Amino acid sequence: MSKKNFLISFLILFNISFASTPLFDKFEKKLKNYKTFKANIKEELHIKDFDDEDVYFGKLTINRRGEVLFIFTKPEKIFIYVDSKGYMYGYSYEDEEVYKKKLSSNEFYLQLFRRFLTDKDIKTLFKSIKEYTKGKSNDYVFVLIPKDKEIKKVIMETDKNFNIKFVKIYTKDGKVIYNFSNIQYLKKLETIPNDIKKIIKNIK
Repeated sequence: MSKKNFLISFLILFNISFASTPLFDKFEKKLKNYKTFKANIKEELHIKDFDDEDVYFGKLTINRRGEVLFIFTKPEKIFIYVDSKGYMYGYSYEDEEVYKKKLSSNEFYLQLFRRFLTDKDIKTLFKSIKEYTKGKSNDYVFVLIPKDKEIKKVIMETDKNFNIKFVKIYTKDGKVIYNFSNIQYLKKLETIPNDIKKIIKNIK
């Protein structure tokens, strides 16, 4: 193969591998206009070969610092917090149990949510993205295949204004569905509440 043909082949492969995804680009662009993202959230955990599912209700806050805060109120009150350095903190109000650990690939959903407002593109977590408009609703559906081999795929649906309706994360052992409602995009930066800050200070 000549150098010219090799170069042409390389450029074609490059464009396929890093093809533009216009709708997802618009989704990311919208998120980067804000400093805080807030929503009510319902988490459904479906484990393969089990009929029962775990369902949690709460609130989610993400800010431009890369902080993520889940406060679940049902079936028990707990919080999960990720700081700007990528450390994850968990606390059960009922048991007063606490833990701290470095965020890993096991918490892929937290890695994904952290990217919503930071300067790091969400796309870099994925090796391919497919997008399409859904029927008469004109909702947008994104099918994302992660680079992380533990995650099979992620399906995200938004309305035509790019408000997230749900995120489904499929793993080898099952799937987790995050349903969003009452979404707020804020221009101001909201940090974590003082009562949670006090608990975190006591976690070593």
